[in-house]
Parts: sequence; structure tokens; C-alpha cells
Amino acid sequence: FGAGGILGEFVWTFLLVGCLIFMAVQRRKGIRNERYSVSPADVFVLLVCVVELLSALFSEYRSNSAKATFPILLAAFFWYFFRVFMKEREQRRYFNIGMTGLSFVLSVITIGTYVSFRKEFAMFEGVNLLEFKQSFSPLGITVNDWVAFLLCLFPYPFVSAVEASSRKLSVLNTVASILAFAAVALCLSRGAFIALAVFYLLVIAFNLRSSRGRIGKVMIVALISFIAGFGICLPAYEEIGTTLAMTKTSTQNRSTEGRLKQLEDALELWNDRPLTGVGGGNFNIVYDRRIQDKKGSSVRAASTYLLILVEKGALGVVAYSGLILSIMALGFKNLRRRQMDPVYLAGFVMMCVRGLFFSSFFYSRLVLALVMLLALFTVQEIVTDEKQG
Repeated sequence: FGAGGILGEFVWTFLLVGCLIFMAVQRRKGIRNERYSVSPADVFVLLVCVVELLSALFSEYRSNSAKATFPILLAAFFWYFFRVFMKEREQRRYFNIGMTGLSFVLSVITIGTYVSFRKEFAMFEGVNLLEFKQSFSPLGITVNDWVAFLLCLFPYPFVSAVEASSRKLSVLNTVASILAFAAVALCLSRGAFIALAVFYLLVIAFNLRSSRGRIGKVMIVALISFIAGFGICLPAYEEIGTTLAMTKTSTQNRSTEGRLKQLEDALELWNDRPLTGVGGGNFNIVYDRRIQDKKGSSVRAASTYLLILVEKGALGVVAYSGLILSIMALGFKNLRRRQMDPVYLAGFVMMCVRGLFFSSFFYSRLVLALVMLLALFTVQEIVTDEKQG
């Protein structure tokens, strides 16, 4: 049930079946979808697929690379599917409801698991739970992967709260955003805290620039989710304060030093296969070989971008960098045209920042799916707005 295991496979299957059913219904109704203009982001999605196939082809361990590449190819299918079919505001509304519900459920699980985790150490006076953070694993998923799920879903209750059609729905969605903030905070991740700060700053900045008519409501939801969410986390104020200090404990310092050492080692690994990399899913194997660990460690790449460099090579860096930058460029374009909610773009940038500090996206198929969906809502034009405008 760990990251990329049953949970990830279930989500991929659910999404695939849902897309195929939707396509069949649309065709049966005789609905023809308007063509969308091809963007640089669409081209880079295709380029990513080509690079992934090349990387797997030249990989030393092709079975690992095939398993790692398959979800990425599926993500590309979902990308083009959503670009063609998910263009109506009503469709987005229903999607937001689903994602908000999922965020609420995962947040409740996180808070409940943390309460249980805290009780385990209640008998030990003066214990800082930050030193035992790796033992905190909701549903058996490591905390660093779990918090990535929460961050991917974080924008959706926020959007739902701002755009709710009634006061009751607005309150319910605001509660979901409060719990989402508390859940992320209780994961005690330095990278997640930085990413969350970026999200709040961008949400306020984007709305000040492009949506002045609703900035008051956005500010209210932001303040309530922050203040009330922090209030829920008060029992963990010491651990949160230590996390925010970044380099206060020996564990934090060792983690930082380890990341810097891994960066140096990873650059050497990249020099061995600079063009196509060592192949998807092979970071652990080649890293263990580099440090001569015969037992086989569970070391993870310290950054998503570092993982891309080692596993996909220079071609992968070009493809994925181009994809990220083109999504941001199209997002800013749609933002200027008021064709999207600024919260989506803030959420995508937040996940890119999170990728600097951990490599959850490729290790967990569920995170890869959620990042892809968030990116899609960042770049997707809304047909109903164009018709009305």
C-alpha cells in the first residue's frame, strides 16, 4: 500500500476507466469537441514521452525503466484527454468538488494519524517528535511522499471555498482548506513549509493583479485557513518551530549535508551517461553501486530535478524544463486573459518549488497523476468564458 503501489495503481486505473467512459458517452451523444490550439506545452509533453522511451531503450536495467516509464506515458494520455474534453466551467466545478473531497479525507487521515503518533511518545517527557518523523507514515506511506499528495490537492479546497455558490458550501470548503493547512504543517517537512509559503504569497499577488473584484474573499479564505489551521497545530508548536528554524537540530544538519553530498555524487553519475541518463527507476541501483553499498540502500534522490538529470540525462533536462516553463508561460497568458483561476497557477509553482527539496513525483504514481492534473488546470482555457466574452 506504499507510495506508487496499490494506491497509485488504483488511481491510474480509476482515471483511465473514467476517461474512456466519458469519451464513449460524448461520442454516443454525438458531441463534437472544439479544436484546441496546440501550445508549446503540448509539444513538450510529446517530447517528454520520446525522451522517456529513449532513456528506457538505452537503460542498463530495462525492466525497471519500463515500469517507471509506463505511468508517464499514461500521464501524457490524460494530458491530451483533459486538454480536449475538460474545457467547460461546469466540468471544472465537479472536478473541484471531487478533489476537495479527496483533500478533506487525506487531511483527516493525516491529523488522526498524527494524534496516534503523538500518543506513542506521550510517556517520554521532553521528546521532540521531529527526531522520529520518519516513523510517522499515514497509511504506510512515508511522510515525504504523503505531504506531496497533500500539497498537490491543496489548491482545490481553496478554489472551491472562493467560488462556492452558497454560504454553506463556502463554509464547508473553507473547513477543508483549514484541515489541509493543518495536515501539511503536521508533516513537519521543511520543503513543504517553503512551498506552502510560496503558494500563499503567489495567490495574493496573482489575485491583486488579475482578480481585483474578488480579492477580499481570497484574502479572507487565506487568513482563515492559515490562522485556524495553525490553531489546530498548537500542540505541535515546538516541532513546527524547530522545523521552521531549518538548521536547529543535528538531524536537520545531517540531512542538509547528506543532500549536498548526494548532489556531488549524482553529478558524477550523470557524467557516466550524460545524454540519455541511467534510465527511469534506476537511481537507487546506480547510486548504491557508486557508494559500494552491497546490501542495497533505500536512498532517494534529494530533488526531482536531480533525479531527472541522473535518470533521463541532458535530453530529459531539456524536455522537462521546457515542459515546466511552457506550462508556466501558458498559465500566465491565461491569467492575463482571465481564462483560469490564479490559485491553480500558484499551486503548480508550489509543486515545482517542492520538487527542489524531494523527489516524490516519479517514485509515486499518485503524485505524478495529481501534478499532471494540477498542471492541466493551470493551462486549460475555458470555452464558456470565451463564448460569453
